[in-house]
Amino acid sequence: MENADIAEIFYEVSDHLSFLGESRFKIGAYSRAATVIENLPERVEDIYKSEGVQGLKSVPRIGESIALKVEEILKTGRLNYLDDLRKKVPPGLEEMLQVPNLGSKIVQRLHKELGISNVDELYEAAKSHKLHGMRGFGEKTEENIIEGIERIRKYGGRLLLGRAYFQAETLINHLKENRELINIEMAGSLRRMKETIGDLDILATSKNPKAIIDQFVSLPEVDRIKVRGPTKAETILKNGMEADLRVVAPESFGAALQYFTGSKNHNVHVRTIGVKEGLKINEYGVFRVGEGKEEKIGGENEEDIYKAVGLKWIPPELREDTGEIEAAYEDRLPELVTLKDLKGDLHVHTKWSEGSHEIEEMAKEAHKEGLKYIAITDHSKMIGITHGLDEKRLGEQIKRVKEIRKNLKGFYIFSGIEVDIHADGSLDLSEKILDKLDVVVASVHSRFNQSEKEMTARILKTVENPIVDIIAHPTTRLIGQRDPVNANWDRIFEKAAETKTIMEINSGWNRLDLNEVMIRRAKDFGLKFAISTDSHNPAEYKLLKFGIAMARRGWLEKDDVVNTWEVEQLLDYLNKRK
Repeated sequence: MENADIAEIFYEVSDHLSFLGESRFKIGAYSRAATVIENLPERVEDIYKSEGVQGLKSVPRIGESIALKVEEILKTGRLNYLDDLRKKVPPGLEEMLQVPNLGSKIVQRLHKELGISNVDELYEAAKSHKLHGMRGFGEKTEENIIEGIERIRKYGGRLLLGRAYFQAETLINHLKENRELINIEMAGSLRRMKETIGDLDILATSKNPKAIIDQFVSLPEVDRIKVRGPTKAETILKNGMEADLRVVAPESFGAALQYFTGSKNHNVHVRTIGVKEGLKINEYGVFRVGEGKEEKIGGENEEDIYKAVGLKWIPPELREDTGEIEAAYEDRLPELVTLKDLKGDLHVHTKWSEGSHEIEEMAKEAHKEGLKYIAITDHSKMIGITHGLDEKRLGEQIKRVKEIRKNLKGFYIFSGIEVDIHADGSLDLSEKILDKLDVVVASVHSRFNQSEKEMTARILKTVENPIVDIIAHPTTRLIGQRDPVNANWDRIFEKAAETKTIMEINSGWNRLDLNEVMIRRAKDFGLKFAISTDSHNPAEYKLLKFGIAMARRGWLEKDDVVNTWEVEQLLDYLNKRK
């Protein structure tokens, strides 16, 4: 069983406990365990097989009680505790908990006072203004509920990039064990690293396609087979995802990879150019057409397709027909930033607030991942549930960071904070203490529904404050759960460029904030960016690949990203901008 499947069970336990009014501590214990398991770099099942329950207990946030539940899941494929909880919560009410800003107590009231039992009934009640009679429910509340449900429906059936990526990676790793396999790659929107994915597309090449197809449909992750042919299979996985595999001849692998990567508009544009040049381009190759005959002139490599129409190879992340073909013709395609270019992470949490590890542990694990530095940016005091730092505790942490820094060789720790931005644009901590830090990261965690004028003024005031270096997850969006805040981003980007304030690209797969459209717009203003994980445990350093994906989709190059710089260059930039 994969980590994501185990995590999904614990997320559901947390949701049910919330609805039943259990303690915040108990709810949080299961939610935090789910997050840790979901992001672990190694398989929980492998840990259990080699070390048993004791090995599970060594995983952060996994105590004996949850470790025993993990053991039960691995042995039986289910959790009796969750089965018991499900009996206590009607399924329609559980679905209502997924609507943004609807907590368990509100759902209980809606059910008890108005008899609403599912999302469809809630949507109709809000549309017909039947919620007005309830205390605390006004027109704005109804509008928010309608928007939330429509957002769920919009993203329904689509997967978050990270979840899809790691699942596809697991399937591919299984297939790589097959001796008949020659080559294999992710395809479709997953290879283009879009923020949400419809299904998993995998392309392979082999001289014995049947052997690959047979193994694929027999994988333990597969629940049922929709289509099974000699070179293609469509399956539904046990976690509900759809995964499709195509196996092509080696001489057509490049053409098929280009074709099935997409996007549709990009491919149509390339094929249209080919037609003008007397070429036919499809998933089998590139063919010169003339006098009733076809001559194959390429297809084994992707480069063949682009070379045939006079273009350089175009990175998959750019293939959206948004100017990349014109840029390729004019030799101005960007040299995109890569994961190997990153030298540090400037948004990291520890046990000092809501993280799961000590400062030293986060530093050592980052070093193992190949990074040269991190910034410790625990939360400020405004968010009470995260044990945020006040001036006194922040002062103590600064001293502790300096002590640890002395004992580290080849690695640097920046002292920092993730300070809350109040509704009026003021900061949650005094500038006297913030001025002692190497890096100040500021973020919005409240009052998301301010008007465009109010939110723009709020963020502008922060950007104009010389003490603030980075704006974290700037639009505050949570994909499929919370829309971006309403603000005039052109004004904000223009001011940020003037003050040399850095914009974060948050790598969390439920945020990916900024997204590629905003990144490209911000780059037009000349901004610098920080690709950060917002890590709360070391496993989340693996998320950097998704921040890089957004940066690449936003046409960023290495020097656009400040954490591709060495420590000295970054410190110099931070000091000079103040």
